[in-house]
Amino acid sequence: MYSPEPSSTLVHIRFLDKKLIMEMGFLNKVEDNAAVQIWSERT
Repeated sequence: MYSPEPSSTLVHIRFLDKKLIMEMGFLNKVEDNAAVQIWSERT
């Protein structure tokens, strides 16, 4: 079984975190847009 170097594992985790944060940020923007649309339709 091959185990990667600790530093490369850290970089990999950082990359995954960054990707997740970007995806969450995108979802938050989509939700905000939907909320604004609903709000503007009600007023």
